[in-house]
Amino acid sequence: LENWLALPKAGPQRIALPGMHTLAERGGKTASRRRGATIAPGDDLFYASCGLMSAGAETMLLSRWRVGGQSTIDLVREFVQELPHAAAAEAWQRSVQLAMQMPIDPLNELRVKSGKDPVELTASHPFFWAGYVVIDSGWRPEEEEEAGVGVEKEEAVEAPAAEQAAPLPAEAVSPPVPAPPQGK
Repeated sequence: LENWLALPKAGPQRIALPGMHTLAERGGKTASRRRGATIAPGDDLFYASCGLMSAGAETMLLSRWRVGGQSTIDLVREFVQELPHAAAAEAWQRSVQLAMQMPIDPLNELRVKSGKDPVELTASHPFFWAGYVVIDSGWRPEEEEEAGVGVEKEEAVEAPAAEQAAPLPAEAVSPPVPAPPQGK
């Protein structure tokens, strides 16, 4: 992580950190409270996202608490697979919808205990998907960008020169500046 933050725009464009340690998983308790230092809620996510964005990251998936296990692997995999085809928010929504339908095997989940009676579990509980934050700079898939840019260029080329707006006179762009008063 240190090498990613060395130079601006030198790091990866998309980052997923599903096992990030935050204050949320420790109940808001910090080890440094005894020394008088306090960390405001959300600072850990804010500082991490600002640092990663300054290094060139455009899309980040950060966790507020660690879930671990197969459900995390499936959720992150679905999100990353959708990113080339959809905006980050749409990709995340789709991956959560798919993950909510997946069955949960307590043996493959680090933080789920199996009871005496077997119960059919799914990842529909918010514990499995609500702890993630998607931070995005507004990037859109390349197909949409290329299609939108191409249409604008074609329209600009096809428009005749007579129909294009004439430049505004200087008075309309900036009001005239009054002359300074004459001193006597």
